[in-house]
Amino acid sequence: MNIYKQIITSFALLGLLCLIWSCADQSELDMDSATAKSRPWVADQFTQNHPMTDAFFQDYRSLSESAIQKFFEQSPYGRSWLANYSVSGKSASKLIFEQAQRYKVNPIVLLSRMQVESSLVAATSRPAQHLIDRAMGCACPDGQACGANSLGFANQISCSAQKFRELYDMSADGSGWWRKDLGKSSLDGYWIVPKSHASASLYAYTPWVLIGSGGTWLAWKTARLFDVHIYENRLDEINPPSSSNQVNSCVSYSDLSAQHPGYTAVIQASAHNWIAGCGANEFCPEKPLTRAEGAVILAKAFGINSRSTQHSFTDIQGHWAQESIESLYAENIMSGCTQNQFCPDEPLTRAQSAVLIAKAGNVDGGWHNHPYTDVPDDHWASPYITALDAKGYIGGCSETEFCLDSPMRRWIFVAWLYNVIKPAPIDCR
Repeated sequence: MNIYKQIITSFALLGLLCLIWSCADQSELDMDSATAKSRPWVADQFTQNHPMTDAFFQDYRSLSESAIQKFFEQSPYGRSWLANYSVSGKSASKLIFEQAQRYKVNPIVLLSRMQVESSLVAATSRPAQHLIDRAMGCACPDGQACGANSLGFANQISCSAQKFRELYDMSADGSGWWRKDLGKSSLDGYWIVPKSHASASLYAYTPWVLIGSGGTWLAWKTARLFDVHIYENRLDEINPPSSSNQVNSCVSYSDLSAQHPGYTAVIQASAHNWIAGCGANEFCPEKPLTRAEGAVILAKAFGINSRSTQHSFTDIQGHWAQESIESLYAENIMSGCTQNQFCPDEPLTRAQSAVLIAKAGNVDGGWHNHPYTDVPDDHWASPYITALDAKGYIGGCSETEFCLDSPMRRWIFVAWLYNVIKPAPIDCR
């Protein structure tokens, strides 16, 4: 990306943005944190060492495809030309949504990066082709030509999402040039010690601070502007149900009373079409959940449809859960019971369930003293159990035990999943 061109563009854009920010400042002050949205916010003040949290950066479920489309139709600058733009039959909103899900990057990060690099969101009519071809500034080194394979809108979205994920992971595994808690000098002379992997990723993508004019400051400011705008226009619900199916999609099960601890989670999960009963108007809440059932529930709940032909287990050919199993395998969420077999009808254990839900939900937690005496620190599921327990999403089989290898009961799996996703409630009156 040509930083000098970016600076010029940023200054030109700054006047327009300042007008919008002056209107947004009051709404920012009026927001009550106690009633704010449940997903992470972009901080309302710029801190050069911590412009973005990991939770926000990785909140890839923050916007549905339809929400991105609505954002283009009513962006902070008015209706964007991107509302009507498509590549090979795929809308701009679909391209962004798919890559955000694939690389588990918040769509708002991609949208704000596009605005910072080429001002495409603010454009009301189709801009010059060279701006579209370099939409995200990805694989476009300063003072050099962009990589030929990276040119074009679709390629730029994919390149940027992949690059952000790589930069984040390189900070997390300690291999990155920019990484959390490692001090470095930005190209404009600021000493930066990133306090999150997300912050390290922003500086690795564009190693400038440029407070008040461009660089990481503008990336933060634009993400904040978009985040507030999305909240104020109620675009951050994930695939909100229409009023026409709110009542029709609600079910009741004869073996699940309103007093059951899993009642709300099961009924809401059924209404969102994540799960179904076990037959004859029953849910079988205490029945062990099979590996195939768990795969299907996760694929539906998280909208995972990344079916891969690179690996096919020998015992799932023609199985009703084959597509979901292969999709979860492709996303590195679920593996087989052996190298070539999946064992679809074997029960999931509580330890396996915790790992799957944490991976699919991208739940990452710091150190936490959990109370489970049967979960040693070196157990393969311990980090995932710790992360989920720290946020109150799961519980043990008793006050002091987790029961790692016990079969997972259907209602408990759904309750854990419901706690992680926290979907918009469907009115089941």
